[in-house]
Amino acid sequence: MVRAYTGLVPDNPLARFVPELERPASAGSGDTGGLPEAEYVEAWKAAAQDPAFRRVQDEQVDSRYFDPAMRQADAAGVTSALARAELFDASIQHGNGSEYDALPALVARTNARVGSASQAGEQAWLDAFFDVRADDLTNPADSDTAEEWRKSVDRVEALRRIARTGNYGLDGPFTVTAFGSGYTVS
Repeated sequence: MVRAYTGLVPDNPLARFVPELERPASAGSGDTGGLPEAEYVEAWKAAAQDPAFRRVQDEQVDSRYFDPAMRQADAAGVTSALARAELFDASIQHGNGSEYDALPALVARTNARVGSASQAGEQAWLDAFFDVRADDLTNPADSDTAEEWRKSVDRVEALRRIARTGNYGLDGPFTVTAFGSGYTVS
């Protein structure tokens, strides 16, 4: 994202960090330990004031997570706002690659379990997806994610609790509880 922003606005507060961000990324790592943290955070805060930076963020989220999740939803025959929100959340956390833990694999395992959403019915399909994803979070193939992912099962359970109310359209206002805190969505 910083590279895309720097391409658009070369003289931005984050531009000087591009080489240090690219170094671990080129090795397939997300380690940013080489960055001067306080300076990086301050530069990020400054960049966040720029509408161009926020636009790049939105574009990156759309291209990396939202659009692939919606393609998966369309292919699975999933149409409700709740099911599509769950796939979007899974896309953000699990990614959209070919790995065992990625969203396409979760969808494939759900389809293998209950059939497509059109075969099983969307509610049954979504319930099976919740089960598949919760199982993946507690037993991921990638051991590097195991500790953090086990802590995040309530992301799935929060949406499952909404499903149990029958609010598949995510019609507000509704309250959702996640990680012990309640939130009202209007």
